[in-house]
Amino acid sequence: MHPSRLRTFVLALALLVVGSFSAEPSRAATPIALTNLDFEQGEVGQAPPDWSVSEDDRRKGYAAQTVGDGAEAGVKCLLFRTPTAPEGYGFGELVRPVDATPLRAKAIRFRAAVRFAATSPGQRARLWIAFERPGKTRQPGGELRSDPITLPTWKRYEVLAEVPPDATRVLLGLAVVGDAKAWLDSAALEVLGEAGAGREPARPLSERGLQNLRAFARLYGYVRFFHPSDEAAGADWNALALAGVQRAERAATAQELARSLTEIFQPLAPALRIYPTAGPKPAPDLSPAQPPEGAIEIVSWKHAGVDLSGGTQATAYSSRREARPLKARGVAPGEPLLADLGGGVTASVPLALYKDGKGTLPHAAPPRAAPVPDKPEGFVSSGDDRATRLADVVIAWNVFQHFYPYFEVVKTDWPAVLPTALRSAASDPDAAAFSLTLRRLVAALHDGHGGVYSPGSDGTHRPPFLWDWVEDRLVVSSVDPQGADGAVRGDVVTRIDGRPTAEALAAEEALTSGATPQWIRFRALESLLAGPPDRELKLELRHADGTPATITLKRTQALDSAASSNEPRPEKLSEIRPGIFYLDVNRITDDDVKGAMDRLAQAKGIVIDFRGYPSRLSPILIAHLIDKPVTSAQWHIPRFTRPDRVGMEFDFSNWPVAPEAPRFQGKVAFLINGEAISYAETYMGIVEHYKLGALVGGPTAGTNGNVNPLTLPGGYRVAWTGMQVLKHDGSRHHGVGILPTVPVARTLAGVAAGRDEVLEKGIEVVSQ
Repeated sequence: MHPSRLRTFVLALALLVVGSFSAEPSRAATPIALTNLDFEQGEVGQAPPDWSVSEDDRRKGYAAQTVGDGAEAGVKCLLFRTPTAPEGYGFGELVRPVDATPLRAKAIRFRAAVRFAATSPGQRARLWIAFERPGKTRQPGGELRSDPITLPTWKRYEVLAEVPPDATRVLLGLAVVGDAKAWLDSAALEVLGEAGAGREPARPLSERGLQNLRAFARLYGYVRFFHPSDEAAGADWNALALAGVQRAERAATAQELARSLTEIFQPLAPALRIYPTAGPKPAPDLSPAQPPEGAIEIVSWKHAGVDLSGGTQATAYSSRREARPLKARGVAPGEPLLADLGGGVTASVPLALYKDGKGTLPHAAPPRAAPVPDKPEGFVSSGDDRATRLADVVIAWNVFQHFYPYFEVVKTDWPAVLPTALRSAASDPDAAAFSLTLRRLVAALHDGHGGVYSPGSDGTHRPPFLWDWVEDRLVVSSVDPQGADGAVRGDVVTRIDGRPTAEALAAEEALTSGATPQWIRFRALESLLAGPPDRELKLELRHADGTPATITLKRTQALDSAASSNEPRPEKLSEIRPGIFYLDVNRITDDDVKGAMDRLAQAKGIVIDFRGYPSRLSPILIAHLIDKPVTSAQWHIPRFTRPDRVGMEFDFSNWPVAPEAPRFQGKVAFLINGEAISYAETYMGIVEHYKLGALVGGPTAGTNGNVNPLTLPGGYRVAWTGMQVLKHDGSRHHGVGILPTVPVARTLAGVAAGRDEVLEKGIEVVSQ
């Protein structure tokens, strides 16, 4: 992954929309009386009353003020401005706290008019709602967010949420990414009803219901991503999924299923035909081979990867309808896709349509909207709702079915994943159980970028130690200075929270997506260690002398991979032997390298530690190791014009690195292991191909390429890789990674002694 694209992804993931569904604004909504929601009370040029910017954000230069011109309504509005951040990327929040007491266990809606001024692509804003719980803690990752805001004109946005019964404050906010400005006006907070209204409890799928949902799921993907009608392009596909799973499941026969699917999809795809497979064929296709009167173009979808943001975010991927004039040579709609959907029904889905001056043909008869879901107004999507869970499986499965570029490499039977996930989602008792269903689905991709981020997830802390897998054992690898209640380096962990270590690790690895065993193990061990702040972890240990011990520790330390490591590492940039320098890419920045440039250029040897992620480092180190231009590995963005990845082609690109003076003259060794992924592997791929130094340690994670985030109703966020990356010579990278030229593995004795055996070998290599 290119470093600038990585930063875009990280910030985008932090601001992904939570997929709440609401029908038209509820007539029963009850406004909450709050001061200064119209911003008329503030003094022009001063901070707006009742709204604030955190002290940390103020130190970074973020500010809010009342302005007296350009309001959406009335005379005044609020301006939230950001400072110029490094490389144009910053993040700041404006907050309005509200007493939660009268709102507890209620469904609420925060609405406001916003306009936005960006200075470069990728910048955006969002409204959000968060909650403080007892102890004045804001739940990490628990924010509910609106659609992205990118328009320079006023538009109304909203976000729905349900207030926890123990909430102390509701926080209303506006978040901005980038060196940008956002204006806020006409805000409102409303109560929509009781929390949980309209949620359907878990119940298992019947065999007929499963067949119906499989048929609905397949048709959903065909129409959403490949049927090019104007109506489909403008549809609310999350709402349609929620409505569709409820209606389709109820069909008792193939005939009923065909009618239900027609009612669901034909308002958005009037040329679509659905019929019982064993019955008579439908009327002639409504996208005939001969152009109808008035037709001027033919329209079809063209996807480069897939743009899941609807064009609202900067991304390497795109999805657009391509119009070609009828006069162009060889232009014709072609035969529609004829698909046996299962459940006894078949669909004829045109993949290209004629278009006249008014839009795609045939023009849909009113109404042009999808069916209204069987949910009350103001319903908030949640993993506690059965229909939301089924809809999420349908959406996620289709994205990967049509656009994941590595199935030919990983050999997953993806069609078989769908019924398994549907059955599980239907029976999951709550949102927490459903997060495991989603994790199993994503794990079947075997994608190192694959991950599921659940609403309210707060696995942000660890106990005061770290562990590693060494010589087929889980061993305490480092202990924080304050100690870990008797645990010391080298202790072998035999049980975790009462479960044998091997059993606990195997269960976590089954939920972990990865292309290589080393990455899966790293992520699983990290996940087992992480948990909510102060959550206890009970361990049974075996000390080096063979004596057992049982300890219980609280998770008191922030889980920050950039600040902690499994090895006793030196200072981030230091001379660890006379003439031998050490650099830790987890911690160094370009400025650190520039400040030590003269010393590095004269160094006898340099050891560069890539056991982690260079999040604040450009390819500056490569530039000073070369005397002629080099390139990154091969990026291949897949192109799709047909469903099910049929005819998938690729657009090739890479990016160059030019040499810079001075050139580092000493020997160089790069330390690697299974934790090195994505941009770290881009760096190491260049080192590997151009032989810029020794590669010391173990294989890397074997996953690279730009991440393509997906947001699902209920607030689940999914990360996955949307492009193929090949090595410089065209060979496979996914599932292979960068292999060491000097293999080294840690030992139990080395861990117990506090040694870093991989670093020691690196020093030896550059000292020879």
